[in-house]
Amino acid sequence: MQPLQRPLRFLLTCIVPVLTIAMILALRTDIPWGDDVSLLREQWRGGLTLGHLFALNNEHIIFFTRLTLLADFYLAGGSYYLATLTSVVLGLLVPVLFVGTLRYLSGQTPSPQQLFIASGLLTPLYFNGNLLWASTAPVMLQHFFGAVFACGAGLAFAVILTRVQENRSMPPRVVGALLLCTGCAILSGANGALIFPAALITGLLITVRFEGGEVRAPLRWLVPVLLTGIVLLPYALILAGNSHFAAQPKPGIDTLFRFMVCFVGGPYWRVSTWPLIVQPPPILVLTTCGILAAGFVAIFIWYARQRRQLAPVDVFCLFMIAYVLLTALAGASARASLSEFEGLNKKYPPTSQLAWLGAATLLLNSWLRRRHGANESSQQSWVPAAVLAGALLILIPVQFQEYRVWRHWKDQLEEAVAVAGSGVYDSVLMRRLYYNPEVGYDTVKRLQNEKTGLGRRFPQVPHAPAFAPGSGASAVSIPVRVLNERPDAAGFVAVGNVKGLPGRMSLEVIDSAGQVVGYGFVSPESDGEGRQSGNSVVLSAWRKATGNEVSIRSSQAELARVTTPALPKVSEVEEASASMEFDSEVIDHQDYSLERIGDNAMPVAKPKSSVKAGSPVEMTGWAVDRRSTQPAKRVLVELDKRVYGCTAQMPRDDVASFFKVPAYSRSGFRCEIPGSALGAGDHEVYLRLVLTGGKQYRRSIVYRVTAQ
Repeated sequence: MQPLQRPLRFLLTCIVPVLTIAMILALRTDIPWGDDVSLLREQWRGGLTLGHLFALNNEHIIFFTRLTLLADFYLAGGSYYLATLTSVVLGLLVPVLFVGTLRYLSGQTPSPQQLFIASGLLTPLYFNGNLLWASTAPVMLQHFFGAVFACGAGLAFAVILTRVQENRSMPPRVVGALLLCTGCAILSGANGALIFPAALITGLLITVRFEGGEVRAPLRWLVPVLLTGIVLLPYALILAGNSHFAAQPKPGIDTLFRFMVCFVGGPYWRVSTWPLIVQPPPILVLTTCGILAAGFVAIFIWYARQRRQLAPVDVFCLFMIAYVLLTALAGASARASLSEFEGLNKKYPPTSQLAWLGAATLLLNSWLRRRHGANESSQQSWVPAAVLAGALLILIPVQFQEYRVWRHWKDQLEEAVAVAGSGVYDSVLMRRLYYNPEVGYDTVKRLQNEKTGLGRRFPQVPHAPAFAPGSGASAVSIPVRVLNERPDAAGFVAVGNVKGLPGRMSLEVIDSAGQVVGYGFVSPESDGEGRQSGNSVVLSAWRKATGNEVSIRSSQAELARVTTPALPKVSEVEEASASMEFDSEVIDHQDYSLERIGDNAMPVAKPKSSVKAGSPVEMTGWAVDRRSTQPAKRVLVELDKRVYGCTAQMPRDDVASFFKVPAYSRSGFRCEIPGSALGAGDHEVYLRLVLTGGKQYRRSIVYRVTAQ
């Protein structure tokens, strides 16, 4: 069996890290989103200056993250390849440091087989699917830099403390390494400030003892630890003048406690509504997290009480557990007000899993002490291998769940930038990139202008300033809606299910002259919980003044042709509606429902809906003609006596299911009211439901809107 054991052990050791690297490369994207957009725009404004590199990002100084992103921008063209490679190297360096500490600072000499088993346990315990978000969102590099420098500080502190206990001198180089790693850690993120209290608490618990009613403790180690406090002083002064969290509500003790146990004990759980809905039983999550967190505290206290029996590797592991526990406490005070399950946020595992590595290394070192001098072929050697196999049964499902979640999110980002790359502004899609959709759109356009990052994939689209789509039927079943939310960004977006298109395909929109006039993206369509329900396509483009048919192509061949219907102009709508006869008024939820006015859901339930004056407002809902059991032929919006057209007969399977009328599956509508029509003050809105014959309409109740 011995010839088969080594390949099997090697497979068990490498499967999770190799899978993780493959998934990171598959998820890598050149799309900035969230805080990445903020950093990119800061870079455009400030460039490579000391003030820019040392500026606070929330409560963090992320010097090394900013430096890496600047290098990526200038050396790799904003592709984020350098940032991704850095995250992989740092993510693998952390377990390497733990294995190296076990090898050189454990007080014994582990055999090659024992080191192989140790690395097989520690590497996948840290470098696994929990790191996918932190490894593919460049701004999250701060957590990897912070973890590596905290490990470096912990190693230096462990050497200093054990040498003091042995009445030996403290090597100046090790003291210098402690101060250097502490300084670098604080330049990586706010967590670096916790190195000082972590070292202080760990050192006191290990060295202070009571003998004959007296307190005895070799306290020479306090000098370098106090020096770390001096290194942290400038950051403390900077943070004192920052009011980032001053306005946030203070969480209760119970919320703080739940955040802490989730942070420490829950990196392998996922409780989220974004980017996919994952909702395990809360009591199960909190119970398991509480048990594991209590286990880490118990391990810390039990080993700390061993005092003189501790090797440097043990002190190092105790320091890392203390560091994570203090991070959980500090994070709870700053973040617990967001949610009691915020501690499960997948940006935290690069830090929280350090406690898991610390506890596992302590147990491994105890196992090595018992095995010291034992025969390598003894029967007890199978125990760690069995533990590794059991861990893989947990790690691999987590691996694929996290990959599915972030694959789904990458698809959504690709759809958003395909629309923006076409010069089409859609505020809903742009919020995927940034909370301010205008900023997200302008960022994509600037990247296009500079042909940097994703801008190289989506060059500027040639277009005529006039938007003049033709009319006609769609050659494939794609609902088309016209967007004109910004005067400099007008076009169409086609969203819907297209049969025969494989998922995750980039598309180009070609006009009759053979020019690229837009972009698209096909992605697996899923429900709110991530269950795949077919492939969906998002197409967007500028339309030329001539021709109304465009070709949809992949890199290989033409896939379909779409004829884009036009949204009637206001004057045309008013002229057409003037020839219609008023039939009757209708009540809500019988023939129609105006479900949203801007951000106001179910506006009929409120006396007035509030919108921003001068900004476009979207109205959505459904409308049917019950007399003919058909969707309303057209839907018009009457605002202050002016009439606006809507995109009607959009998919609404839920309406068809509720009324048990299959024809109602195309009863949805959407209308965009231009900002110029919404001056400050009160407005009255009615819906006009055009009946099947097209000659008569029914009018809704009044909806009152206040623009301010």
